[in-house]
Amino acid sequence: MEADRVVVSVPTASPPPSPDLLSRTLSPTRAKLIKRRNLDESALAWKLLLPATAEVLITEFLPHIKSEAGIDVASTTANILGGYLEGLLYGIERQSARHETQQLCTMIRCYFLNVFTSFPFVATHAAEMAVLNGPGMALGYIITSLALAVAAFEAGRRPTETFLAEARFQPMHWTNTMGSNANRQRILMGLFIIVLLGLLKGRYVLASSVVFGGDAQPDMAHTFAMLVGIILAISGAALGGLIQSCMRANFTSCLFVGLAFGARRVLAWDRVATTLWTIAFSKFVGSFCGAFSGFAKMLSDAGKLMHDELKPRDAFLEIFGNIGIAVMWAGIFYAFDRQGLDVYSHAGGFHMISFSDTDTSPQ
Repeated sequence: MEADRVVVSVPTASPPPSPDLLSRTLSPTRAKLIKRRNLDESALAWKLLLPATAEVLITEFLPHIKSEAGIDVASTTANILGGYLEGLLYGIERQSARHETQQLCTMIRCYFLNVFTSFPFVATHAAEMAVLNGPGMALGYIITSLALAVAAFEAGRRPTETFLAEARFQPMHWTNTMGSNANRQRILMGLFIIVLLGLLKGRYVLASSVVFGGDAQPDMAHTFAMLVGIILAISGAALGGLIQSCMRANFTSCLFVGLAFGARRVLAWDRVATTLWTIAFSKFVGSFCGAFSGFAKMLSDAGKLMHDELKPRDAFLEIFGNIGIAVMWAGIFYAFDRQGLDVYSHAGGFHMISFSDTDTSPQ
């Protein structure tokens, strides 16, 4: 007689539950908390790499171009381009059905675009326009640059929302999967590579070797200035994010610029313009104050008031209030600090000034 067979089952480790399985097996609130915790684990990396990438892009890879009238075309274009990208991400964030994608868009808008754009630049550059071409040119520059930024925001938002109106209901559409863990890791790696390339480009200035046939020498001052700019940009973005009111952040950033101008006079920076002073001053005004302000956030706040809360009057007040702040501070800079405003224009890459044009000898 054949012996009875005994079947022994050996327990095996089960794979980790997928996000969809979490949603089915746990309560919706608990599943949402687990997803949010997984996203927040890499929040520090985003808050470091996004401002650093923006600083490297505008310092190393944005060509410095000025028009015959003295308008900083590169920096103005950065603000307008930032407005377009703000509208694009704002539209994706509104239309996406996934919390992961919405949080990713919010992180990029807060920690990248607010560093890539600069509200104090509008006021300081308008003051420079007033010195070169008169107050009328300065007022026209402020109104035109902000109007173009608003138009760029709408050009990015409106087509995006129209195109994605139906795609939000497709689970595998790219707007719903761009915030997945794998895609976030790829984006972080790309940001790290951009920062590394920027540091290498700043470490070895190859333009003289290519154009003039000379030997490329390490530029320690340039590399040090970039590192200082990255640290100040990260600090400015973090501190500026604590202020909820965009108008208050923009006003405060211009106040910091004014205090820096006052410190320059008190400390006689004009008479002892060492390289260290030059780096500290230009990077504080450009990197820290620019990241502290909320030029891009101003556009999305106005868009939220206009399209989400249906308060067009408040949206117009948001835009015109910031125009008033820029006009007021441009007038203050023009009245009290006419000398040396060309030094504060972001020559050599938006947040960098040209060391070769600075007299470093005591007078």
